[in-house]
Amino acid sequence: MYAIISDIHSNIEAMSAVLADVAAHPVDRLYCLGDVIGYGPNPRECLDLVKRCEFILIGNHEAGLLQVAEDFNDRARRALEWTRETLNSPEFPKETNYGYWDQIDRFVETYRTDDAMFVHGSPRDPIREYVMPASALDRSMMTEIFGMIEGRVCFAGHTHVPGLFTLERGFVHQSELPERVRLPAKSFVNIGSVGQPRDGDNRSSYVLVDGDEVIFRRVPYDFETTMAKIRRIPALDDFLARRLKSGK
Repeated sequence: MYAIISDIHSNIEAMSAVLADVAAHPVDRLYCLGDVIGYGPNPRECLDLVKRCEFILIGNHEAGLLQVAEDFNDRARRALEWTRETLNSPEFPKETNYGYWDQIDRFVETYRTDDAMFVHGSPRDPIREYVMPASALDRSMMTEIFGMIEGRVCFAGHTHVPGLFTLERGFVHQSELPERVRLPAKSFVNIGSVGQPRDGDNRSSYVLVDGDEVIFRRVPYDFETTMAKIRRIPALDDFLARRLKSGK
């Protein structure tokens, strides 16, 4: 059994709660689909915690951090600029700061096993493409995406909305699925977000994979503490705090 996490977004309270939940299951591998940083108040701590992952994909926020975040809205861009300053903080030794940048630079775009592929966005654009629930209505888009899936399943994050896509049924939200989902011959699974859920449920989301079955997990965490931290940082928009409580 292995666990997959994604979209932590510098939320150490959510990440810690999820790791505690993972530890309660017979998990032997941990994978991360990117966006470890961005939006939240604890990028350094979250980067430390994901070091235990077998691989970490580069999300659009890491790409924006390493390059130019031209396609980001103002609040996301300001959060990214603050994250950059935090990772370069003179309060810490230069060697420690360099270590975080080296770590991010080693993140990979995609990962594959015998029966699965892993991306942040989609097989067509591993870093940036959003496959939203409404995307299931775009037959051309979905046919192309499913045609690029290598193996039985593709796992992704990025949208922060957990659920299962199939060509036959379209999108089914996590809340409408059984506890254990036996994957069909071809499927696209969004695992949701650890640190910033956006489906109206403020609990962290991640998945366990047991053979050909996926188990969606929702984990409550102390979002009030995270909200208070965000509000103490002028560069982080208050909206980033409020959305943690609403899960939207």
